[in-house]
Amino acid sequence: MNPRKILLSSLLFISSVALRSEDPRTYFIKNIKVVPVSGPVIESGSVLISDGLILSVGADLKAPANARIINGEKLTLYPGFFDAYNDVSALSASSGSSPLATGAPARGSSQVITGPSDRPSSNASVALADDLRLDEKKLEAWRNGGFTHMHLVAKNALISSRSAVISTAPNYSDSSLIKPEAAMALGFTGGRDFASFPNSLMGSISYLRQTFIDLAYFEKQKDAYLKNPNGLVRPKYDKVLEGLASAKAHGLPLIIPVTTKTQIARTIDLASGFGFNYLLQGVQEGYQATDLLGNRNIGTLVALKWPVEEPNSNPEDEPNLRTLRFRDRAPSTPSVFEKAGIPFAFSGDGITSTKDFMAAIKLAIDKGLSKDAAIQSLTLTPAKLLGLQSVVGSIEKGKIANLVITDGEPWESKTKIKMVFIDGFKFDIPEPPATPERPANRPNAPSGKE
Repeated sequence: MNPRKILLSSLLFISSVALRSEDPRTYFIKNIKVVPVSGPVIESGSVLISDGLILSVGADLKAPANARIINGEKLTLYPGFFDAYNDVSALSASSGSSPLATGAPARGSSQVITGPSDRPSSNASVALADDLRLDEKKLEAWRNGGFTHMHLVAKNALISSRSAVISTAPNYSDSSLIKPEAAMALGFTGGRDFASFPNSLMGSISYLRQTFIDLAYFEKQKDAYLKNPNGLVRPKYDKVLEGLASAKAHGLPLIIPVTTKTQIARTIDLASGFGFNYLLQGVQEGYQATDLLGNRNIGTLVALKWPVEEPNSNPEDEPNLRTLRFRDRAPSTPSVFEKAGIPFAFSGDGITSTKDFMAAIKLAIDKGLSKDAAIQSLTLTPAKLLGLQSVVGSIEKGKIANLVITDGEPWESKTKIKMVFIDGFKFDIPEPPATPERPANRPNAPSGKE
Protein backbone atom coordinates (compact mmCIF):
# COMPACT_ATOMS: atom_id res chain seq x y z
CA MET A 1 0.00 0.00 0.00
CA ASN A 2 1.16 3.51 -0.73
CA PRO A 3 3.00 4.87 2.36
CA ARG A 4 1.44 8.28 1.78
CA LYS A 5 -2.06 6.74 1.96
CA ILE A 6 -1.13 4.86 5.12
CA LEU A 7 0.05 8.09 6.74
CA LEU A 8 -3.10 9.93 5.66
CA SER A 9 -5.34 7.16 7.02
CA SER A 10 -3.48 7.20 10.33
CA LEU A 11 -3.89 10.97 10.67
CA LEU A 12 -7.60 10.74 9.92
CA PHE A 13 -7.99 7.98 12.53
CA ILE A 14 -6.14 10.01 15.16
CA SER A 15 -8.25 13.06 14.35
CA SER A 16 -11.50 11.11 14.69
CA VAL A 17 -10.39 9.73 18.07
CA ALA A 18 -9.49 13.23 19.23
CA LEU A 19 -12.89 14.53 18.20
CA ARG A 20 -14.60 11.75 20.17
CA SER A 21 -12.45 12.25 23.27
CA GLU A 22 -13.86 13.91 26.37
CA ASP A 23 -13.74 17.67 26.65
CA PRO A 24 -12.38 18.46 30.13
CA ARG A 25 -14.93 21.30 30.60
CA THR A 26 -17.99 19.60 29.14
CA TYR A 27 -20.08 17.64 31.64
CA PHE A 28 -23.37 15.84 31.29
CA ILE A 29 -25.04 15.25 34.65
CA LYS A 30 -27.81 12.68 34.28
CA ASN A 31 -30.43 10.88 36.39
CA ILE A 32 -30.33 13.63 39.00
CA LYS A 33 -33.00 15.57 40.86
CA VAL A 34 -32.69 19.12 39.47
CA VAL A 35 -33.86 22.08 41.56
CA PRO A 36 -33.72 24.97 39.05
CA VAL A 37 -35.27 27.40 41.62
CA SER A 38 -36.66 29.50 38.74
CA GLY A 39 -38.99 26.66 37.72
CA PRO A 40 -40.45 23.34 38.86
CA VAL A 41 -38.25 20.57 40.22
CA ILE A 42 -37.23 17.89 37.69
CA GLU A 43 -37.26 14.63 39.62
CA SER A 44 -34.98 12.82 37.17
CA GLY A 45 -33.30 15.25 34.85
CA SER A 46 -30.08 16.11 33.10
CA VAL A 47 -27.91 19.19 32.78
CA LEU A 48 -25.27 19.85 30.13
CA ILE A 49 -22.52 22.34 30.92
CA SER A 50 -19.63 23.43 28.72
CA ASP A 51 -17.08 26.25 28.69
CA GLY A 52 -18.31 27.40 32.08
CA LEU A 53 -21.96 27.83 31.06
CA ILE A 54 -25.17 25.84 31.36
CA LEU A 55 -26.10 24.72 27.83
CA SER A 56 -29.31 22.81 28.48
CA VAL A 57 -31.57 21.55 31.28
CA GLY A 58 -34.33 18.98 30.95
CA ALA A 59 -35.72 15.51 31.51
CA ASP A 60 -34.95 13.92 28.13
CA LEU A 61 -31.55 15.16 27.08
CA LYS A 62 -28.91 13.14 25.25
CA ALA A 63 -25.25 13.38 26.15
CA PRO A 64 -22.93 14.69 23.42
CA ALA A 65 -20.06 12.41 22.45
CA ASN A 66 -17.39 14.64 23.98
CA ALA A 67 -19.03 15.06 27.41
CA ARG A 68 -17.84 13.62 30.67
CA ILE A 69 -20.76 11.71 32.17
CA ILE A 70 -21.74 12.12 35.83
CA ASN A 71 -24.44 9.79 37.13
CA GLY A 72 -26.47 11.73 39.69
CA GLU A 73 -28.73 8.91 40.83
CA LYS A 74 -30.03 9.55 44.40
CA LEU A 75 -28.41 13.00 44.36
CA THR A 76 -29.78 16.55 44.02
CA LEU A 77 -28.48 19.44 41.91
CA TYR A 78 -28.90 23.01 43.18
CA PRO A 79 -27.65 26.38 42.00
CA GLY A 80 -24.50 27.30 43.90
CA PHE A 81 -25.26 28.80 47.30
CA PHE A 82 -24.95 32.57 47.75
CA ASP A 83 -23.97 34.37 50.96
CA ALA A 84 -25.71 37.71 50.41
CA TYR A 85 -23.58 39.79 52.82
CA ASN A 86 -20.44 39.07 54.79
CA ASP A 87 -17.58 41.13 56.13
CA VAL A 88 -14.43 40.84 54.04
CA SER A 89 -12.61 39.50 57.11
CA ALA A 90 -14.54 36.22 56.67
CA LEU A 91 -12.24 35.46 53.72
CA SER A 92 -9.42 37.93 54.22
CA ALA A 93 -5.83 36.71 54.18
CA SER A 94 -5.02 39.12 57.02
CA SER A 95 -6.53 39.63 60.43
CA GLY A 96 -8.10 42.92 59.40
CA SER A 97 -9.04 44.89 56.34
CA SER A 98 -6.60 47.37 54.89
CA PRO A 99 -7.10 51.12 55.30
CA LEU A 100 -7.90 51.26 51.60
CA ALA A 101 -10.82 48.93 52.16
CA THR A 102 -12.18 50.68 55.24
CA GLY A 103 -11.54 54.30 54.47
CA ALA A 104 -10.54 54.92 58.09
CA PRO A 105 -7.19 55.92 59.52
CA ALA A 106 -5.47 53.55 61.89
CA ARG A 107 -6.63 53.66 65.48
CA GLY A 108 -4.55 56.13 67.40
CA SER A 109 -4.20 58.42 64.38
CA SER A 110 -3.70 62.08 65.19
CA GLN A 111 -6.20 63.09 62.50
CA VAL A 112 -8.87 65.39 63.96
CA ILE A 113 -12.17 65.80 62.17
CA THR A 114 -13.94 69.12 62.62
CA GLY A 115 -17.17 68.56 60.72
CA PRO A 116 -19.01 67.05 57.75
CA SER A 117 -16.95 68.96 55.19
CA ASP A 118 -13.92 66.81 56.07
CA ARG A 119 -15.79 63.62 55.01
CA PRO A 120 -14.57 61.33 57.81
CA SER A 121 -14.62 57.54 57.47
CA SER A 122 -15.80 57.73 53.87
CA ASN A 123 -14.40 55.74 51.00
CA ALA A 124 -17.07 55.97 48.34
CA SER A 125 -14.54 56.43 45.55
CA VAL A 126 -12.71 53.15 46.22
CA ALA A 127 -13.64 49.61 45.11
CA LEU A 128 -12.97 46.82 47.60
CA ALA A 129 -12.00 44.60 44.66
CA ASP A 130 -8.94 46.77 44.03
CA ASP A 131 -7.34 45.68 47.31
CA LEU A 132 -8.76 42.22 47.93
CA ARG A 133 -6.43 39.56 49.33
CA LEU A 134 -8.19 36.33 50.25
CA ASP A 135 -7.15 33.30 52.26
CA GLU A 136 -7.21 30.10 50.19
CA LYS A 137 -8.13 27.87 53.14
CA LYS A 138 -11.09 30.08 53.99
CA LEU A 139 -12.20 30.03 50.36
CA GLU A 140 -11.95 26.26 50.34
CA ALA A 141 -14.01 25.93 53.51
CA TRP A 142 -16.90 27.93 52.04
CA ARG A 143 -16.59 26.14 48.69
CA ASN A 144 -16.70 22.75 50.41
CA GLY A 145 -19.93 23.88 52.06
CA GLY A 146 -21.55 24.43 48.66
CA PHE A 147 -21.10 28.21 48.49
CA THR A 148 -20.04 29.41 45.06
CA HIS A 149 -20.81 33.13 45.52
CA MET A 150 -20.10 35.55 48.36
CA HIS A 151 -20.92 39.22 48.65
CA LEU A 152 -18.04 40.82 50.56
CA VAL A 153 -18.28 44.17 52.31
CA ALA A 154 -15.76 46.26 54.22
CA LYS A 155 -18.06 47.49 56.96
CA ASN A 156 -15.70 49.49 59.19
CA ALA A 157 -16.67 52.92 57.88
CA LEU A 158 -19.61 55.28 57.75
CA ILE A 159 -19.51 55.04 53.95
CA SER A 160 -17.55 51.99 52.90
CA SER A 161 -15.68 51.14 49.74
CA ARG A 162 -17.78 49.53 47.03
CA SER A 163 -18.52 45.91 47.81
CA ALA A 164 -17.78 42.95 45.52
CA VAL A 165 -19.40 39.64 44.63
CA ILE A 166 -16.83 36.90 44.14
CA SER A 167 -16.77 33.22 43.33
CA THR A 168 -15.10 30.84 45.76
CA ALA A 169 -12.86 29.30 43.10
CA PRO A 170 -9.30 28.57 44.28
CA ASN A 171 -6.34 30.82 43.46
CA TYR A 172 -8.30 34.04 43.85
CA SER A 173 -7.71 36.52 41.04
CA ASP A 174 -9.60 39.14 39.05
CA SER A 175 -11.29 36.31 37.14
CA SER A 176 -13.00 35.33 40.41
CA LEU A 177 -14.93 38.60 40.45
CA ILE A 178 -18.55 38.11 39.43
CA LYS A 179 -19.43 41.75 40.13
CA PRO A 180 -16.48 43.99 41.05
CA GLU A 181 -18.78 46.78 42.23
CA ALA A 182 -22.02 45.51 43.72
CA ALA A 183 -23.21 47.91 46.42
CA MET A 184 -22.11 50.49 48.96
CA ALA A 185 -22.54 49.73 52.65
CA LEU A 186 -23.25 52.42 55.20
CA GLY A 187 -22.59 52.16 58.92
CA PHE A 188 -23.25 54.04 62.11
CA THR A 189 -20.06 53.27 64.05
CA GLY A 190 -17.29 54.51 61.77
CA GLY A 191 -16.81 57.59 63.93
CA ARG A 192 -15.13 55.55 66.66
CA ASP A 193 -11.83 55.88 64.78
CA PHE A 194 -11.80 59.65 65.05
CA ALA A 195 -10.84 62.08 67.77
CA SER A 196 -13.94 64.24 67.36
CA PHE A 197 -16.92 64.51 64.98
CA PRO A 198 -18.77 62.21 64.51
CA ASN A 199 -18.30 60.29 67.75
CA SER A 200 -21.88 59.24 68.49
CA LEU A 201 -24.79 57.51 66.80
CA MET A 202 -26.68 60.78 66.31
CA GLY A 203 -23.51 62.41 65.00
CA SER A 204 -23.09 59.61 62.46
CA ILE A 205 -26.71 59.91 61.33
CA SER A 206 -26.35 63.69 61.01
CA TYR A 207 -23.14 63.26 59.04
CA LEU A 208 -24.74 60.80 56.60
CA ARG A 209 -27.81 62.97 56.15
CA GLN A 210 -25.66 66.03 55.44
CA THR A 211 -23.43 64.09 53.03
CA PHE A 212 -26.40 63.09 50.88
CA ILE A 213 -27.80 66.63 50.99
CA ASP A 214 -24.39 67.77 49.76
CA LEU A 215 -24.53 65.11 47.05
CA ALA A 216 -27.83 66.40 45.69
CA TYR A 217 -26.45 69.95 45.51
CA PHE A 218 -23.16 68.68 44.02
CA GLU A 219 -25.00 66.80 41.25
CA LYS A 220 -27.10 69.85 40.32
CA GLN A 221 -24.06 72.13 40.33
CA LYS A 222 -21.98 69.73 38.25
CA ASP A 223 -24.80 69.07 35.78
CA ALA A 224 -25.32 72.79 35.22
CA TYR A 225 -21.60 73.33 34.71
CA LEU A 226 -21.30 70.48 32.21
CA LYS A 227 -24.23 71.80 30.18
CA ASN A 228 -22.88 75.34 29.95
CA PRO A 229 -19.72 76.24 31.91
CA ASN A 230 -19.56 79.79 30.58
CA GLY A 231 -19.88 82.25 33.46
CA LEU A 232 -20.03 79.54 36.15
CA VAL A 233 -17.48 78.81 38.86
CA ARG A 234 -15.99 75.36 38.35
CA PRO A 235 -17.38 72.92 40.98
CA LYS A 236 -14.89 71.93 43.65
CA TYR A 237 -13.61 68.36 43.32
CA ASP A 238 -14.84 66.08 46.12
CA LYS A 239 -13.79 62.45 45.77
CA VAL A 240 -16.43 61.16 48.19
CA LEU A 241 -19.27 62.92 46.40
CA GLU A 242 -17.81 61.91 43.02
CA GLY A 243 -17.80 58.30 44.22
CA LEU A 244 -21.38 58.49 45.48
CA ALA A 245 -22.56 60.14 42.27
CA SER A 246 -20.89 57.43 40.20
CA ALA A 247 -22.40 54.67 42.35
CA LYS A 248 -25.84 56.22 41.98
CA ALA A 249 -25.44 56.56 38.21
CA HIS A 250 -24.53 52.87 37.95
CA GLY A 251 -27.51 51.79 40.06
CA LEU A 252 -25.52 50.47 43.02
CA PRO A 253 -27.78 50.06 46.06
CA LEU A 254 -26.90 51.26 49.53
CA ILE A 255 -26.82 48.60 52.24
CA ILE A 256 -27.82 49.87 55.67
CA PRO A 257 -27.48 47.84 58.90
CA VAL A 258 -30.52 47.65 61.19
CA THR A 259 -31.72 45.29 63.89
CA THR A 260 -34.77 46.64 65.73
CA LYS A 261 -38.10 47.94 64.51
CA THR A 262 -37.14 51.42 65.71
CA GLN A 263 -33.94 51.29 63.65
CA ILE A 264 -35.87 50.07 60.61
CA ALA A 265 -38.31 52.99 60.89
CA ARG A 266 -35.52 55.52 61.41
CA THR A 267 -33.53 54.16 58.46
CA ILE A 268 -36.49 54.22 56.08
CA ASP A 269 -37.05 57.85 57.01
CA LEU A 270 -33.35 58.64 56.60
CA ALA A 271 -32.76 56.75 53.34
CA SER A 272 -35.92 57.93 51.60
CA GLY A 273 -34.20 61.25 50.94
CA PHE A 274 -30.94 59.79 49.61
CA GLY A 275 -32.09 59.21 46.04
CA PHE A 276 -30.65 55.66 46.04
CA ASN A 277 -32.18 52.22 46.02
CA TYR A 278 -31.26 50.53 49.27
CA LEU A 279 -31.26 47.20 51.08
CA LEU A 280 -31.58 46.61 54.81
CA GLN A 281 -29.10 44.22 56.42
CA GLY A 282 -29.53 42.40 59.74
CA VAL A 283 -33.28 43.02 60.22
CA GLN A 284 -33.61 40.42 62.99
CA GLU A 285 -36.58 42.20 64.57
CA GLY A 286 -38.29 42.23 61.20
CA TYR A 287 -40.93 39.86 62.58
CA GLN A 288 -42.69 42.92 64.01
CA ALA A 289 -41.90 45.40 61.21
CA THR A 290 -44.02 44.12 58.32
CA ASP A 291 -46.17 47.25 58.62
CA LEU A 292 -43.07 49.30 57.75
CA LEU A 293 -41.72 47.03 55.01
CA GLY A 294 -44.73 45.34 53.48
CA ASN A 295 -45.72 47.89 50.83
CA ARG A 296 -42.32 49.42 50.08
CA ASN A 297 -40.63 46.54 48.20
CA ILE A 298 -37.42 47.04 50.20
CA GLY A 299 -35.01 44.12 49.86
CA THR A 300 -33.58 42.67 53.06
CA LEU A 301 -30.47 40.66 53.91
CA VAL A 302 -31.43 38.77 57.05
CA ALA A 303 -28.50 38.02 59.36
CA LEU A 304 -28.48 34.34 60.30
CA LYS A 305 -26.38 34.76 63.42
CA TRP A 306 -29.41 34.50 65.67
CA PRO A 307 -29.28 36.23 69.06
CA VAL A 308 -28.33 33.95 71.92
CA GLU A 309 -27.07 34.40 75.45
CA GLU A 310 -23.43 35.45 75.47
CA PRO A 311 -21.22 32.51 76.58
CA ASN A 312 -19.33 34.61 79.13
CA SER A 313 -22.30 36.53 80.49
CA ASN A 314 -22.81 36.86 84.22
CA PRO A 315 -25.30 34.15 85.29
CA GLU A 316 -26.66 36.56 87.89
CA ASP A 317 -27.68 39.07 85.19
CA GLU A 318 -31.22 38.02 84.37
CA PRO A 319 -32.24 39.00 80.80
CA ASN A 320 -35.38 41.08 80.58
CA LEU A 321 -38.54 39.88 78.88
CA ARG A 322 -37.86 41.87 75.70
CA THR A 323 -34.44 40.23 75.27
CA LEU A 324 -35.89 36.75 75.81
CA ARG A 325 -38.67 37.44 73.31
CA PHE A 326 -36.14 38.72 70.77
CA ARG A 327 -33.99 35.58 71.10
CA ASP A 328 -37.04 33.39 70.64
CA ARG A 329 -38.67 35.23 67.74
CA ALA A 330 -35.73 36.48 65.65
CA PRO A 331 -35.43 33.15 63.73
CA SER A 332 -39.10 33.54 62.72
CA THR A 333 -38.31 36.70 60.73
CA PRO A 334 -37.76 34.84 57.40
CA SER A 335 -41.10 33.04 57.82
CA VAL A 336 -42.89 36.31 58.59
CA PHE A 337 -41.25 37.95 55.57
CA GLU A 338 -42.24 35.04 53.32
CA LYS A 339 -45.89 35.38 54.33
CA ALA A 340 -45.79 39.17 53.90
CA GLY A 341 -44.10 39.02 50.48
CA ILE A 342 -41.01 40.93 51.66
CA PRO A 343 -37.95 39.93 49.58
CA PHE A 344 -35.12 38.54 51.69
CA ALA A 345 -31.81 36.75 51.27
CA PHE A 346 -29.53 35.20 53.88
CA SER A 347 -26.51 37.00 55.32
CA GLY A 348 -23.75 34.99 56.99
CA ASP A 349 -22.21 38.04 58.64
CA GLY A 350 -20.57 36.90 61.86
CA ILE A 351 -20.94 33.20 61.06
CA THR A 352 -17.64 31.37 60.77
CA SER A 353 -18.66 28.05 59.21
CA THR A 354 -21.05 26.79 56.56
CA LYS A 355 -22.31 24.22 59.06
CA ASP A 356 -23.51 27.04 61.33
CA PHE A 357 -24.97 28.87 58.31
CA MET A 358 -27.12 25.86 57.41
CA ALA A 359 -28.06 25.18 61.03
CA ALA A 360 -29.39 28.74 61.24
CA ILE A 361 -31.51 28.17 58.11
CA LYS A 362 -32.82 24.94 59.66
CA LEU A 363 -33.90 26.89 62.74
CA ALA A 364 -35.75 29.38 60.50
CA ILE A 365 -37.50 26.42 58.80
CA ASP A 366 -38.44 25.04 62.21
CA LYS A 367 -39.97 28.47 62.92
CA GLY A 368 -42.21 28.26 59.85
CA LEU A 369 -40.13 29.15 56.78
CA SER A 370 -41.00 26.96 53.78
CA LYS A 371 -38.22 24.91 52.21
CA ASP A 372 -38.90 26.44 48.80
CA ALA A 373 -38.43 29.94 50.22
CA ALA A 374 -35.27 28.80 52.01
CA ILE A 375 -33.70 27.64 48.73
CA GLN A 376 -34.82 30.83 46.97
CA SER A 377 -33.16 32.95 49.66
CA LEU A 378 -29.98 30.91 49.41
CA THR A 379 -29.69 31.21 45.62
CA LEU A 380 -31.89 33.33 43.36
CA THR A 381 -33.07 36.09 45.71
CA PRO A 382 -29.57 37.35 46.60
CA ALA A 383 -28.75 37.33 42.88
CA LYS A 384 -31.84 39.46 42.21
CA LEU A 385 -31.14 41.90 45.04
CA LEU A 386 -27.58 42.43 43.78
CA GLY A 387 -28.48 42.65 40.09
CA LEU A 388 -27.03 39.28 39.08
CA GLN A 389 -30.16 37.27 38.30
CA SER A 390 -29.32 37.11 34.59
CA VAL A 391 -26.06 35.23 35.21
CA VAL A 392 -26.36 33.24 38.47
CA GLY A 393 -28.89 32.09 41.05
CA SER A 394 -30.81 29.43 39.14
CA ILE A 395 -30.22 26.48 36.82
CA GLU A 396 -31.11 27.89 33.41
CA LYS A 397 -29.67 27.78 29.91
CA GLY A 398 -27.01 30.44 29.40
CA LYS A 399 -26.22 31.06 33.06
CA ILE A 400 -22.82 30.51 34.67
CA ALA A 401 -22.29 26.88 35.64
CA ASN A 402 -22.00 27.48 39.38
CA LEU A 403 -23.70 24.42 40.83
CA VAL A 404 -23.69 22.14 43.86
CA ILE A 405 -24.55 18.44 44.12
CA THR A 406 -25.74 17.05 47.46
CA ASP A 407 -27.15 13.82 48.83
CA GLY A 408 -29.96 15.61 50.67
CA GLU A 409 -31.41 18.95 51.69
CA PRO A 410 -28.54 21.35 52.40
CA TRP A 411 -29.69 22.39 55.89
CA GLU A 412 -29.93 18.82 57.21
CA SER A 413 -26.95 17.96 59.42
CA LYS A 414 -26.38 14.57 57.74
CA THR A 415 -26.35 15.96 54.19
CA LYS A 416 -23.03 15.78 52.37
CA ILE A 417 -21.85 18.08 49.59
CA LYS A 418 -20.60 15.76 46.85
CA MET A 419 -19.44 18.13 44.10
CA VAL A 420 -19.28 21.82 43.36
CA PHE A 421 -18.98 23.45 39.94
CA ILE A 422 -17.58 26.97 39.62
CA ASP A 423 -17.41 28.46 36.12
CA GLY A 424 -17.83 24.90 34.88
CA PHE A 425 -14.80 23.56 36.75
CA LYS A 426 -15.63 20.52 38.89
CA PHE A 427 -14.48 20.21 42.49
CA ASP A 428 -14.95 16.89 44.26
CA ILE A 429 -15.63 17.57 47.93
CA PRO A 430 -13.75 15.31 50.35
CA GLU A 431 -15.68 13.34 52.92
CA PRO A 432 -15.45 14.93 56.37
CA PRO A 433 -13.49 12.81 58.87
CA ALA A 434 -15.70 10.34 60.67
CA THR A 435 -16.30 10.91 64.36
CA PRO A 436 -15.46 7.73 66.28
CA GLU A 437 -18.45 6.34 68.12
CA ARG A 438 -18.20 5.43 71.76
CA PRO A 439 -18.82 1.69 72.27
CA ALA A 440 -22.21 1.03 73.84
CA ASN A 441 -20.74 -1.37 76.41
CA ARG A 442 -17.84 0.87 77.39
CA PRO A 443 -17.53 0.86 81.21
CA ASN A 444 -17.83 4.13 83.06
CA ALA A 445 -14.65 5.66 84.41
CA PRO A 446 -14.11 5.14 88.14
CA SER A 447 -15.46 7.99 90.22
CA GLY A 448 -12.63 8.03 92.76
CA LYS A 449 -9.43 6.43 93.96
CA GLU A 450 -9.46 2.75 94.81
